[in-house]
Amino acid sequence: MSRPQQVSSEDIIKVARKHFLSKGHSASLKEIAKDLGVSHSALIQRFGNKRELLLDALRPPVDLVWLPSFVTGPTAHLDTAIQELNQQCLLLSSFLQEHMPSLRVLQAAQVTPNELFGDQLPFPLLALKRLSTWIQKGIEQGLFRQCKAQTVASMIMGSIVARIQLSHLCMMTRECQSLPKIVSSEELLGSMNDLMHEIKQSLVPDSKNLARQDLEEQKVANVNIGAGDDE
Repeated sequence: MSRPQQVSSEDIIKVARKHFLSKGHSASLKEIAKDLGVSHSALIQRFGNKRELLLDALRPPVDLVWLPSFVTGPTAHLDTAIQELNQQCLLLSSFLQEHMPSLRVLQAAQVTPNELFGDQLPFPLLALKRLSTWIQKGIEQGLFRQCKAQTVASMIMGSIVARIQLSHLCMMTRECQSLPKIVSSEELLGSMNDLMHEIKQSLVPDSKNLARQDLEEQKVANVNIGAGDDE
């Protein structure tokens, strides 16, 4: 009868993740094993090699909880649709903020997309595709002005990623003695509410066109009323 495992794979992955994120892909297996109270050979026996442990510890989850919100398309009202977009972007931002440090370590370790994602679309590209489709549905519903959905989606994704990267750089300045300390703040990075306000302005139908449309509709209504009076 084999001896029961005293340390679960989940515990190993949790500790290994902490080491890889703090020390990069060069983190020592011996140090990870020491933290866990197991032998170096026990880790190798469980995971095969250091690279497999790195992948298991830092690979993003397959179940992306924020994706379903992009599937159905926006609600048929502009303000409600923008609120939905705001909520979706907050979920996406939270997910990226949690997993982008892992991707940086994996990139430094020269992990290939095939190793990381297999035959699946990498999640940043999947998010971009779903967001673009969501915006296109809003255009087809007449909620949003005619624009290139892919471009607007790229602008949103780029803004979210840039805020995360800038926040990370601010954190690095606090850890590095030779750099001036920069505090991450909404004044420096801009708030998500500010971002959503600007996105709304880029998506809302042109106000002049709406005003012109209202005027034409009013003219038609006045003509119809006049025709009724003549009768």
